[in-house]
Amino acid sequence: MAKSRRFLALTVVLAVASGLGLWQLPNLSAWYAVRQLLRASPGEREAQAQVVKSYGRAALPHLLAALAGDEPTCLQAEAGLKLLAPDVSELCRRYQEFSPFGQGAVLRLLAEPQRTLRAEEVRGVMELAEKQPALRSDLLLLAATLAPAERDPVFCRRLILQGLGEADPSGQLSALHLTLQTSDAEILGKVAPLLQAPTPEVRRAALVILSAAPEIAGDDDLLFLLNDVDSRVRQQCELVLRSRGLSDQHLHLARLITHADPNKRSEVVRHLFQTDVNAGEWLRRLSQDSAPSVRVSAARAASQQADAGMQALVREISQGDPSPTVRELASYFLSKKQ
Repeated sequence: MAKSRRFLALTVVLAVASGLGLWQLPNLSAWYAVRQLLRASPGEREAQAQVVKSYGRAALPHLLAALAGDEPTCLQAEAGLKLLAPDVSELCRRYQEFSPFGQGAVLRLLAEPQRTLRAEEVRGVMELAEKQPALRSDLLLLAATLAPAERDPVFCRRLILQGLGEADPSGQLSALHLTLQTSDAEILGKVAPLLQAPTPEVRRAALVILSAAPEIAGDDDLLFLLNDVDSRVRQQCELVLRSRGLSDQHLHLARLITHADPNKRSEVVRHLFQTDVNAGEWLRRLSQDSAPSVRVSAARAASQQADAGMQALVREISQGDPSPTVRELASYFLSKKQ
């Protein structure tokens, strides 16, 4: 009888344990899948993230816990969280539990394009992130995701001014995206130097923003981009200048006069009198060129014109050019004209 009772008790314990094990199996499998994702190589990351996605919400606690880790761990976890799209409220509620790398991942996850955010949902997280300069790029990205009506103008203006001064191109780009359609002169003034940024995407974005602000970036401030090393920047610059009324003739001369090769810049003289542009304006620009050979070309071309203004320009060159050789040649051109 005692043996029967012990056997029955053992059977009940095993059944309960078995039931608990079956209940825990999906959670254990999800934990293992997340563990494999965190160890995956960059080439394996996407495939392993898809495996994690198949476990649904069972994987979320393990992925969120990983956001307390170092940068590589957080990047791996972020790949899985992108596919599972955790609730905004959960990400915001737990934000301070995460490492700075995990907090950056949260800002990027909140900025995913498929989300429709309300400012009140993310205000607390954004205020906390503003205190960490390392998160500024991600914070700007999140701010730009909010609908214009949802943005705090004072907060965004402060972020933009900070972001435009960043050395990081991603921060600059996020700030520029947030700057679209602004008429704030101070902000636009900070955008203008980015026309010379090392990153083509930044230069192109700055061009787009300044296209309707000739008082900040005039035509002359944009001409050099017609010879940009990046074809998309060149095309964008041409579009902007055409929208401001520059003709094909102006654009052709502008490409020549802003070319890096002095020989190309000197070609302006050859084309100048075949167009209906203001020759005096272009010759004056050439007379201030950095290359002495170009300034000599300008003096020679101006000396061949009967216009009194052109003769005055040659006289200026003969008296004020920094190069003795250029001054001497300009004087010679004047003497021949007389």
